[in-house]
Amino acid sequence: MAVACTVEEPTIKQAPKSSEPVLPIPASVNIQFDDDLIGLIEEDLASGGVETKSASLNAVLEELGIDHLERIFPDAGEYEARSRKMGLHRFYTAVLKEGTPATKAAVSLADVPGIVSVTPSRPIRKRAFNDPYFSKQWHYVNKKTVGADINVQGVWDNYTTGSRDVIVCVVDETVDASHEDLAANLWKDAQGHTGYNYARKSYSLSTRDGDTGHGTHVAGTIAAVNNNGKGVCGIAGGDALKGIPGVRIMSHAIFSGNQQADDAQTYRAIKEGADKGAVISQNSWG
Repeated sequence: MAVACTVEEPTIKQAPKSSEPVLPIPASVNIQFDDDLIGLIEEDLASGGVETKSASLNAVLEELGIDHLERIFPDAGEYEARSRKMGLHRFYTAVLKEGTPATKAAVSLADVPGIVSVTPSRPIRKRAFNDPYFSKQWHYVNKKTVGADINVQGVWDNYTTGSRDVIVCVVDETVDASHEDLAANLWKDAQGHTGYNYARKSYSLSTRDGDTGHGTHVAGTIAAVNNNGKGVCGIAGGDALKGIPGVRIMSHAIFSGNQQADDAQTYRAIKEGADKGAVISQNSWG
């Protein structure tokens, strides 16, 4: 079996200058409680307040002016038992009042009995993507230089071109759900959403000024539809002529225009992708 596709891929465009203001991310810290302390205070925190049964924790929260603690990994519904077994219910984020240094807050909180770790939260940054010859997909099949490619042709011929049973969560910029070479291989939830925008805390996954197209590019490398006479090949994009669908792409955006998620939201993007059925989490934004 041979999968027909072109060898040229549209070069990722340079991000245009955007007039959209960059919203600051409030300073915050991520806290891990031990089993004993979370067992004591979890019900109190679930009510939305910070007055808990731990006097030592209450004192530090009051000193730092922290008035809200939120689970990094929210109640996962049908997957909550699995989340709790992994201890993910013990991780919280605390937004600090303006002017409070995150390092000072981390040191103060670390002294509270029952707190395992405290780390200042940080925004996730993306790197510029400007390789001028990236449009040449020689890394898929290269007959000139032995060992310079991933030798995918043999996999297509003798094993598989992809399977709809496999869901890949692309944690990156948004994936263009209207792209003609990707639309057939997108995951959708019961409401028709193709993912979630953690940078904006919404289901809006539209392309914005400041985006480079990297999320869509990555998704195309994974699952652009093969043998459809359009665009490029995906490593696991199926075979359109044979009616074989490829893997499904879930878009969990941590970059959106000039906005970016912090590390707590990024942890959530990866974990919630698994909750929704993704068996692979694609992260090439570092």
